[in-house]
Order: sequence, then structure tokens, then C-alpha cells
Amino acid sequence: MRTQLVISLDGASRIAEGDEAEIWVDSRKIHLFDPATGENLTVDLANAGRVLGREAPAKANA
Repeated sequence: MRTQLVISLDGASRIAEGDEAEIWVDSRKIHLFDPATGENLTVDLANAGRVLGREAPAKANA
């Protein structure tokens, strides 16, 4: 297994293919994936789709 890092740069970047560069990473914006399954390891399944600070309305009993 190999480690792969995929980085998207702004189109105005002056870094060219093959250049050495120092990369600073905002760890809050990292997504990690299982290489075998492609599963996103950084998603919070318990809270996925929820907007913080807003609770879904209670469902009426039928």
C-alpha cells in the first residue's frame, strides 16, 4: 500500500509540477478515505446532514 496525498491549488499558484513546496494544512478541512473501500473516514455519520443549532421538528404520532 502506498500513501497518496491529493492537493488542489488555486489557479493563480506559481508552483509548477516537479517543484518542491512547503504545504500548510488546515486540519479542519482534511478528508481521509479508506484505500480499500473508498469509505470516508472523517465523516460524522451520527450527525451527517444535520445543521448545528437546528433540531428537526418532532414527528407526530400516527
